[in-house]
Amino acid sequence: MARISHFEIPANNPQSLMDFYGKALGWQFQQYGDDGYWFAITGEGEEGINGAIMQRRDPQQPIVNTATVTDIDAATAAVLDAGGNVAMPKFEVGDMGWVTYCIDPEGNLFGLWQSK
Repeated sequence: MARISHFEIPANNPQSLMDFYGKALGWQFQQYGDDGYWFAITGEGEEGINGAIMQRRDPQQPIVNTATVTDIDAATAAVLDAGGNVAMPKFEVGDMGWVTYCIDPEGNLFGLWQSK
């Protein structure tokens, strides 16, 4: 069973949105790379999930939830077999792992993540 393990919130003004979530919910942020991406630390311990604020790349870009899987290729095949589609093929994320973005039968975007 794959559990949601990460979210991404797109922003036209990432700093403003980080200020908002920092003040409203106490989140902390850490920049990742130079590509407009900041990890969101939403709490301590095992409860809940962390995510990210990212520079919006498309006016219609939605919030995306990502599930962790043990085998991203098998999970992608299962998505296709169940009637979903691949929106963005698997790609490597630094030395952390791989991600692919899929679309469910209702048109909702979601991610699949496999750690290295």
